[in-house]
Amino acid sequence: MEITAAAVKQLREETGAGFAQCKQALSESEGDFAKAKDWLSVKGASAAQKKAGRATTEG
Repeated sequence: MEITAAAVKQLREETGAGFAQCKQALSESEGDFAKAKDWLSVKGASAAQKKAGRATTEG
């Protein structure tokens, strides 16, 4: 399935994720928005876990 810019834009507006992540999510889910949102939430959670142990040194 071809992923359109409009579909990526809509997913970005609904989730707040980046363009590349939205495009990858739609590709992985074969254009299914519900599956793409689930994919983004799983990937977002795993990215947050990787950064959870980091100490903040500035800001």
